[in-house]
Amino acid sequence: MAIKGTFLLMRTPRLGEFKNAKIDDGTAKIEDKRWYLDSVPHINVKTRFGTKPFYILKWDDNEPIAIELKPREPKDVDSYNKSPENLNKIWDMKILGNLMGKPRGMKALPVVMALGFGMMIMLALAYFKLLPF
Repeated sequence: MAIKGTFLLMRTPRLGEFKNAKIDDGTAKIEDKRWYLDSVPHINVKTRFGTKPFYILKWDDNEPIAIELKPREPKDVDSYNKSPENLNKIWDMKILGNLMGKPRGMKALPVVMALGFGMMIMLALAYFKLLPF
């Protein structure tokens, strides 16, 4: 039974393209090329109906690029604090919040003046019958 997989096909070192293809007998055929997939472990990507294997393929190599994600052990404070959860906590802190700037509310006087000026223009246009009222 053929499994469908997702592939990141690297055309150049900085340009890639996502492709979906069937995996038959440990190989995948994309366009007119074939890659041997059994030698490299894949990454499971969560989909709506389960998981799909994900591989990164290079244009000039017949095997995918091996990716190993190793869990980091906290050895020092600098490497431990580099996580998405800690960045979210820091982002909400007042120190970083002050660097981003606070949204300022509108003052009432300019709004009232703009409304009054707009009403005067509307009355003038209606007086000279330039607006159909």
